[in-house]
Amino acid sequence: MQRLLGMFVVAVGLSAGGCAHQVFSPPAGLPNLESPALVGAGKNAVAADFTAAHIGLDAGDVFGGALKVRHGFSDALELQGALAGFAIDEDAKADTVPWTFSGRVGLKGSFVADFPHLAWKAGLGFGGSAGGLFSAADLGLVGGFENAYATPWVAVSGFASVPLTSETVDITPADEDTPRLDHPVTTLGVQVAVGVSVAVGASPVKLHLSLHETWLWDIHGVDETVAGFALGVETPF
Repeated sequence: MQRLLGMFVVAVGLSAGGCAHQVFSPPAGLPNLESPALVGAGKNAVAADFTAAHIGLDAGDVFGGALKVRHGFSDALELQGALAGFAIDEDAKADTVPWTFSGRVGLKGSFVADFPHLAWKAGLGFGGSAGGLFSAADLGLVGGFENAYATPWVAVSGFASVPLTSETVDITPADEDTPRLDHPVTTLGVQVAVGVSVAVGASPVKLHLSLHETWLWDIHGVDETVAGFALGVETPF
């Protein structure tokens, strides 16, 4: 089992005796938590998101959240900005700071006018954790069936995360005496989210719910998975 430092925006997973350890460079931000619809020309929206996930089979639990703002340049293109932070619930020997923070700026656009059921997303972000500073870029698609009540959707994206400073991290489990040290290296990943966006009565407020999974591979060939759920609330302003 691998130990993570910097998953989604977090770091450090539990390991079993005799298993490998690895510190990954994370993506900048959360898995997708919105339908394909754009916010609209000249319009704005703000969202608060929460996620909880599990690393591998028994490597630890991740909890975190994000604040996101959207601004519509036109009906076919919008600007997005987000700040996120995550921590892991795990018993480690070293007093390593379990938090990772990141900021992301991105674009979301439609492919065809008057077809709100498919959109692309791209972004670039920066962040930091006990493993150092990192930069990450992402590109993905969101498809669904937009309607006025409950929109089901699926999102698929890929990312590449590169350490800007790579710090050595003590990842020794609490029940082991032999020190284990590692540092983040360039990491590639794929994220898949399946969700629904629900209108709250006649108000413009929307609730977003999803299940998501992330697959990570570093340049040394080590891999890990993280699966969880997310929920968020979004309102125009």
